[in-house]
Amino acid sequence: MKSPLALLMLLPLGACSSARLAGHDAVGHVVVLAGGDSELLIAIERDLEDLLQQTPGVLEAHVGPRADVAARAGVTDVDYDVLLWVIFEDEAALQAYLVSPAHVALVERTLPHLTRLTVFDAWIGRAVGE
Repeated sequence: MKSPLALLMLLPLGACSSARLAGHDAVGHVVVLAGGDSELLIAIERDLEDLLQQTPGVLEAHVGPRADVAARAGVTDVDYDVLLWVIFEDEAALQAYLVSPAHVALVERTLPHLTRLTVFDAWIGRAVGE
């Protein structure tokens, strides 16, 4: 079964061109959320979109519900409801986001209602082993 990390590995091919990332140590940040009722998940999606629009250092950001396209072939993990993927211009931008009061408040408000929260971070534009 493929993990959401597989999605992150594809982002430089489509969402961000290598020209946009030139000179950056960009970091991909993927968050997998599950649980809660549909109203809560809709609110989380809206809050994340609002937060990321105001966050410095975000090169690309998307929030969306699970898509079962590849799941029909049996290769996708479908044990989640919402996926967030963000590319930050560098590690400092990601670190600033993680400790920002708005992000901390969002996590504290939603975490008790979730059954799953999984986070993947990866360097974008770096080869494995760099």
